[in-house]
Amino acid sequence: MPNDLTLSFGLPEGRLILNPADLQTWAQHLTRCCRLLGIAPDSTIGVVDFGTSPVAFLGSRLLTPLLPQGLAELLPARIICLDASRERVALVPSILKQVKMDALFARADVLPALLSYASEADVDLSTLKVVVSHAPDHRDPVPDRPFLTHLWLNEAAMLIAPLCPACGAYHLDPLLYALDAGSVLTHSLGAITPLPLTVQPAARVCPAAPDDLLLHEVS
Repeated sequence: MPNDLTLSFGLPEGRLILNPADLQTWAQHLTRCCRLLGIAPDSTIGVVDFGTSPVAFLGSRLLTPLLPQGLAELLPARIICLDASRERVALVPSILKQVKMDALFARADVLPALLSYASEADVDLSTLKVVVSHAPDHRDPVPDRPFLTHLWLNEAAMLIAPLCPACGAYHLDPLLYALDAGSVLTHSLGAITPLPLTVQPAARVCPAAPDDLLLHEVS
């Protein structure tokens, strides 16, 4: 495969350009994040998001050109991509009645509609591991449900940081990220993600990934 082949995504912040090696690195990282979130091998995972989201385009080599192996091949898992447009979100509960899923990734901005549609259709989302993806400085409140967990996601900076159920902190892999003056720096991209003032480094170590940088929210 020629090394000059790249995949390019248009984002509000500019363009994200990744080559096959980049794509593989990030797919391995997404797989690591899923394991930290407690998503087991052979799970069926739904993704309620758009195609420019890493959770979507890193899902499988069958979905993305130039991706050697995606989450579906690495975990392994079955990935079902569900569009995050309002019309498509309305269809998610009926799909959940037909397909048994173990986990569901959903954008924070469509979560209220998803919860409402699920309630109307008498679909119990608490039987799933529902992972809400949002930027660290997400302004809109996320509905509080005991079955929800969280994933920081910044497409332009390729920030993918799970909220670990074992330690209650957001994990950053030090091979990919560094903390710099209240921001997260993505090593390979030189991209910076500002952190809200309500987030601070955690002094503790998580046994699930003892070398990770940990961040937690403070009141």
